[in-house]
Amino acid sequence: MCYCLKSLFVWLCLLEAIVSAQQKANSEYQSNTQRWEKLFNAHAATELAAEYAEDCDVVNAGKTIERLSSRQAMEKAFSVTFAENPQVKILLSEVTYRPLSDDLVIESGLFNQIDGNPAEPNLRSMYATTYEKHGGRWQIVHERTWLLHAAELKTPQKDPLNSSQQQAFLEGQPKHVQEYFADLIGDWTMSGRMGEESFEAKFSFAWSTSGGCVTWTASWRGPTDSQLGTSSGTGIVGWDPKNEEVIEQSFWSDGDGGAWRAKFDSAGNLTGKFDGLSDQGTKTATGHVTQLRNQPNRFTWTLSERKLAAEAQPDLQLVFSRDK
Repeated sequence: MCYCLKSLFVWLCLLEAIVSAQQKANSEYQSNTQRWEKLFNAHAATELAAEYAEDCDVVNAGKTIERLSSRQAMEKAFSVTFAENPQVKILLSEVTYRPLSDDLVIESGLFNQIDGNPAEPNLRSMYATTYEKHGGRWQIVHERTWLLHAAELKTPQKDPLNSSQQQAFLEGQPKHVQEYFADLIGDWTMSGRMGEESFEAKFSFAWSTSGGCVTWTASWRGPTDSQLGTSSGTGIVGWDPKNEEVIEQSFWSDGDGGAWRAKFDSAGNLTGKFDGLSDQGTKTATGHVTQLRNQPNRFTWTLSERKLAAEAQPDLQLVFSRDK
């Protein structure tokens, strides 16, 4: 009996050590990802190039295909990118890690490029990056990116409204209402700001199974030390023909949620009211909603006159840009 207990204790200690080591490794991998993304969005070409080994091998298959084989070449390429598009930003999503050894790991995910040009859709690429640890420091030795085309994306970029349910949902409605819902369908990158804090998210809009409304899913990432935090959510967008209003209800993994209603003005923009709800259904926030269609591939959603428990709060502004 004593031997069995000792053996169990040893195994539990070994298991705890293995789990602790894996958690430490995952933390290192995530730090690599976050550091790369932060340096890119800061347009720090020299520091970003330092993430790569001196003899790195990088192939970027975007609008054109280029192969770069040194840290110096990477710095030059980043400098050109930032100079040609001073508003360019990156959001990495669906990131996974596959460790091959203690000093070698493959990172892969989606590379979402926000060009800052409202007339152009954003670019989305898959990427695979190999990190190798040299002298206690992780460096990129091998990287491949390839551009995703519309057929490879999970959500259609434009729904042709060819199902009977969708046609019935919009039948008889004004043209601007039909266009509004049809144009929502697809994948979007959202850049947001609340006061001095900024954050980003990915949204995918699709017709519901019945076709009676549009549903969306989202992953949201804010600063780790911020009240915005990181969460995922889902929502429903519908049309109230009696009151001639767009209505939306959202639900978030951190317990937040909200509902808003808005009417179209003569320019096709939306204005209305927002009521925030806690997970117990208690009203926690109110505000004034506006949604402006800036370009075919871009719109801005703003929550102003925002109050939380009767106290004034900073405006919340979300800029949506369509992914390519």
